[in-house]
Amino acid sequence: MKVLSIDLDYVMGSSDHIFRERGFHNNAMVRWDAFYNTTKYKKEDIPYDEDKLIFLKNLFSEAIKHCDNVKFGYDHDSILYHIEDYESIELVNIDQHDDVLMMDYDWYESNQRSLECEYDHMLYYDKVDEGNWIGWLNVKKKLKSLKWIGNKYSVVGKKKKFIEEIIDDYTYIDDDNYQIDNYKFDHIFICLSPQYVPIQHWNIIDWFIETYEQYSGTKVDPSDWDSKKFEIEYLHRKVTDAILHKRTNDWKPVSGSWSRRREEI
Repeated sequence: MKVLSIDLDYVMGSSDHIFRERGFHNNAMVRWDAFYNTTKYKKEDIPYDEDKLIFLKNLFSEAIKHCDNVKFGYDHDSILYHIEDYESIELVNIDQHDDVLMMDYDWYESNQRSLECEYDHMLYYDKVDEGNWIGWLNVKKKLKSLKWIGNKYSVVGKKKKFIEEIIDDYTYIDDDNYQIDNYKFDHIFICLSPQYVPIQHWNIIDWFIETYEQYSGTKVDPSDWDSKKFEIEYLHRKVTDAILHKRTNDWKPVSGSWSRRREEI
């Protein structure tokens, strides 16, 4: 199963460092209102990379000629509504972020320890969100290969070795001139990621929708977008299992189990 996933935050690479850790909120409208009201920046201070957008447009225009299974969404983990049941997924992910590991365990001083625990929690607790949905696919044995096309601003170093350790067939590419050698995909997914694309640039997704509509003759209504986060589907499943005494690890904490399972991966 060949899957192409495009996160439009890919075009924000050169500006990402400005807003990455500022004003973040689960409500995207609140997030950008807070950012612009509490920082010195104005909307015109945060451009997107036009060359990156052209690259995406050219790739998308060619890829939709070979695929009639094209979906649009807000958050990247929504793709799992479409591909969670697939096996042997060959994934091409074009994204500012790797989406293998969120690396948001701030309570650990060690990066390695943070990554290990996140992996364990994906495996045992179905911890999944827009920042680690690929890692979730991997621990579920759904992922055959990953090719991540990022850019020179993507944060790679802290996680690179660990990702190479858990994903057998993994390639990272940040070459602006990279060309995909095969545009035939079984599924194509485009997400806006409104938490990571500033509000003034949300309309860039319009071009992709209109291009697909014109080529396919299929109307894409906003009600057809994936507006639900897959994260929410799993958020309370393990809680319910615990209440009903279905927890498989007999109530023992899983943190720290990484070293015991390392050789099994």
